[in-house]
Amino acid sequence: MKSIGLMAGAGHQPASPKAAGHGPKAASRQSRGGDKLRVRFMHRDFFEFQPTFKLLIAGNHRPRLSGVGEAMRRRLHLVPFEVTIPPERRDRQLLLKLRAERDGILGWMLEGCAEWRRLGLAPPATVVDAAHQYFEDEDVVGQWIDEECQRDRSKSAAASALFASWAGWADRHGLERELGEALKARGFEPQRSARSRGWQGIVPIRVPASFRGDAS
Repeated sequence: MKSIGLMAGAGHQPASPKAAGHGPKAASRQSRGGDKLRVRFMHRDFFEFQPTFKLLIAGNHRPRLSGVGEAMRRRLHLVPFEVTIPPERRDRQLLLKLRAERDGILGWMLEGCAEWRRLGLAPPATVVDAAHQYFEDEDVVGQWIDEECQRDRSKSAAASALFASWAGWADRHGLERELGEALKARGFEPQRSARSRGWQGIVPIRVPASFRGDAS
């Protein structure tokens, strides 16, 4: 992605998943966080600007998400490109044909802009469904809860028991082991006493045999 300073006043900014920073989460925070960005060009003074651009991350593979919370769900839309034109059907004159229709294409774009200003962004069902499936696939903590835990507000489990279950599952799937913030985001309440820490509303179905502890 080019220098952020060049994005001042831009409405659209393409980027590769790698160039967008540490994935879509970092990039979307920069562009949609509401704060001014403080940047500078090489050997120049710093200046600030309010982001106005939409970030388009294009690639052959969907980037991994470090979080699937509500903030990310609001910011990210997934546009699936599911059609591959076979070589024998590809129109080598397509660019020339589109240039010939440029006035009509511009008018179509302006109509869409006016509708967006009037109604707001209304993504079609294909985009909504693709994004939903993307978040489901990336919600690895949710998958662990569905497969390895029981949700019950009347029960609680030691944090060490939950982490032992999660760590074993994460290792089998080649994932990082961070857990606490993901449980908070799902509404589970941490518990702390003089002797132990735990979580209310969730208990592991299975705990590795090497673990020594109790769930209540």
